[in-house]
Amino acid sequence: VYFSMEATSRFVYLLDRYFQNEATDVERTELSLLIDSGEYDAELKEKIEAYLGADKGRRDVSAEEAKSALEKILPAKQAKVIALEDTSRSNLRWGWVAAAAMVVASVSIGWFMIGREGDILNAPIAQQQAQRIEASVFSGKQFIRLPDGSTVLLNEDSELSFADTFGGESRQVILKGEAYFDVAHDPSRPFIIKTRNVTTTVLGTAFNVKAYEDDSEVKVTVTRGKVQVANERKTLGTITPDQQIAVNTATNAFVQTNLKAATETVWVDSALILNDVNMAQAATLIEDKFKAKIIFAREDLKECRITAAFLNGESLDQVMKVVSAVVLVEYTVQKDGIVKLDGKGCKNSN
Repeated sequence: VYFSMEATSRFVYLLDRYFQNEATDVERTELSLLIDSGEYDAELKEKIEAYLGADKGRRDVSAEEAKSALEKILPAKQAKVIALEDTSRSNLRWGWVAAAAMVVASVSIGWFMIGREGDILNAPIAQQQAQRIEASVFSGKQFIRLPDGSTVLLNEDSELSFADTFGGESRQVILKGEAYFDVAHDPSRPFIIKTRNVTTTVLGTAFNVKAYEDDSEVKVTVTRGKVQVANERKTLGTITPDQQIAVNTATNAFVQTNLKAATETVWVDSALILNDVNMAQAATLIEDKFKAKIIFAREDLKECRITAAFLNGESLDQVMKVVSAVVLVEYTVQKDGIVKLDGKGCKNSN
C-alpha cells in the first residue's frame, strides 16, 4: 500500500473531485484537512473566482458572493458558519478565504464555520422576545472542540447547541440525543448541560449523557471526575466514576447505580480521536486502535501536530491516507506489516 502525490496537485485534484460530486468520504475529509493547513488559500481563491466568473486577480468580491461560493464548495446543509474579520492567516485580502481555512475535520464531513442566527438559548420568555441571541448548532455524529478547550463527541441523531456568549461568564450547552463530554477544568465557570428537564453540572471531567427525545429517561454516566445532576426543582445527586443517574423525564423519579462506565460508552470507543496531538502520540493511538506498528524514517516527523476524528469505522489504510495528507508525509506498509512514515513533513512544508 502506498500513498503519495505532490501536495498542491493533490489539493487541486481533490477540489475537482469535489466539484464533480465524485469525492469519497475519505477524499472529502482529506480536502478539509488540507484547507485547514492554510497552505492552499491561493488555489482555493482561484477556484472560487472561477465559480463567480471573476476576472483573474479580482479582489472586490462581496461577502455575500463569497458566502454563496463557499456554499457551492460545501453545500449549506453541511455547513455552519462563524464570521471572521481577522485575515492574518494569509497575505490575501480575502477575509472569507481565511475563514474557509478554519475547518473542523470529520471523516464523513468537513465543516466550514460561518456565522448565523440560531435559537435563543436558556433566556426568560420576555428576554427572548426582546432580543435574538446568536447560536452555534452541531448535529449528527461528529467531534467538536468548544471555545473553552472542552471536547464533545456527538453521537448519531444528536444535536448540540450553545450561545455565542459561551465561555464568557458561563459555559452552557443544550443537548438533544447522546454525547460524550471531556470538559476543561475551570472552577470559576461550571460547565452546564441542559437535556430536557435535567441539568448536569461539572467543573472538569469526562462523562456520557444520553437524552434522546424518544427515550423515557435521561442517563448520565461518569468515567472521570465528579458530576452533579438536577431536575427543575432539586439536586438529585452527585456521581463519580463508574456511577450513573437515570432520570424518568415524565415523573422525575431517578435511580443512582454503580456500573462499569465502559459498558455505556462502547460507541465512544469505536471512534479514533486525534485531538491536537503530535505524530508520536497519534502513532500510539493508531497502533492501539488497529494493533499495528508505525515507525518514522526521521525523528522530526514525530513533532508534526494533527487534529482529526475518525467516527465511521475507517480502516487503517483510510486513516493513514488522511494523516499523510495533513502532515505532508508518505506511508508504506512493509512486508512485515509495519507502517513506515517518510517525506518532507510539516517542518519543511514551505
